Amino acid sequence: MKRTNTYAKFKELHQIELDELKQAVKEFGGEVHFGFDYVGEDASGTERPMVCVNRKHSEGPEDVYINACRITEDDRLEILAATMKCGDPFVLQPDEIEFGHISFITDLVPIKETTRKIWLRLGVTIYGTPDELEALFDDERCDDALRSIIQKGQFTPDGESYIPVSCIESYNMEYDEVHELDDYDFNL
Repeated sequence: MKRTNTYAKFKELHQIELDELKQAVKEFGGEVHFGFDYVGEDASGTERPMVCVNRKHSEGPEDVYINACRITEDDRLEILAATMKCGDPFVLQPDEIEFGHISFITDLVPIKETTRKIWLRLGVTIYGTPDELEALFDDERCDDALRSIIQKGQFTPDGESYIPVSCIESYNMEYDEVHELDDYDFNL
């Protein structure tokens, strides 16, 4: 009987949670302060997350408040916490946070609108080996072949392109805009 290595799965999920928190902090600007005890422009004004941790030199698991998260100059995630009992601040190591509790922090990172998206039809010329281009005509290989060509940068936008009306409608609804509902054409 095959057995699941639950510890390996736990570590994998823990890393996914850490990656998501790190990305959320980066998208917010690289540093997030929690709670109302911070003043000035650095305060996000959100409630402080509380997580359970098991620190290396403590008597057992304990709940702590998260004061801030930031990305260091060497691209590491630094988590600043405080004990609930006396409020002593400390740097929390990510592996000390109990399984499933990192999302409590990520959920309270404010979402900062940095990018928008819209679908458009793009006219391009693609380049590739005879085998790469022949794969485009094979129903079983065409999707992978095109993805590969695009990932390698073997294309040049140089043709008729446009944003369909239906995509402008969706964009207007999603971002509360009022752009004219007409095909927007580009000739690259």
